[in-house]
Amino acid sequence: SDASLVVRASLRELSETVYSQHLDTAVACISVCECGAAALDHAEASREKGWSLPASGKTLTLKGLTPFWLDRGSSVPNDVSLASGQMAFLTGPNASGKSTLLRSTAAAALLGASGLCAPISEGTVPHWDGILLRHATGDAPLYGKSSFEREMDAVAQLFRECSPDSLVLVDELGRGTSSTEGAAIGGAVLDELTDRKMRGV
Repeated sequence: SDASLVVRASLRELSETVYSQHLDTAVACISVCECGAAALDHAEASREKGWSLPASGKTLTLKGLTPFWLDRGSSVPNDVSLASGQMAFLTGPNASGKSTLLRSTAAAALLGASGLCAPISEGTVPHWDGILLRHATGDAPLYGKSSFEREMDAVAQLFRECSPDSLVLVDELGRGTSSTEGAAIGGAVLDELTDRKMRGV
């Protein structure tokens, strides 16, 4: 019909105008809408999960921290507090939750620094220039590297990239060594991080 042709012609003209003159504005508007929708979804999901929005502060304080992948009601909460230049040493038996606590701390610190809710009851999060998590690695036969060599490469990279404004989390250091050697390596890394005024676990 004539009305249908007129509508199609008007829409075609409008789309050509937007594409030729206002494309950047349209893309920016769509991006803002997508960010707003994502923030709304996050806020609603956080409220349902019982997460809280940490405040900005100089000390990393995470009260009632739980793993982000578990229901808050079914997990035991932990409290984490790290002042600037403070390193903590975490030890315990196998399967006691050390790695879980480190990963939960990293996730909550990242979420809080991004202005998002975290799996905590309350807390404060500083502004980071980086969050560095060194976790267990395996060997790399293709590159001729043992697990120990890859671990030391990761620690060297950590020392190159971290600063006093970073959060440094080192997990399972010294695997594949004797107890004495592992303790010596862990102690040396902890001493170096402490001397550099790093903050982390």
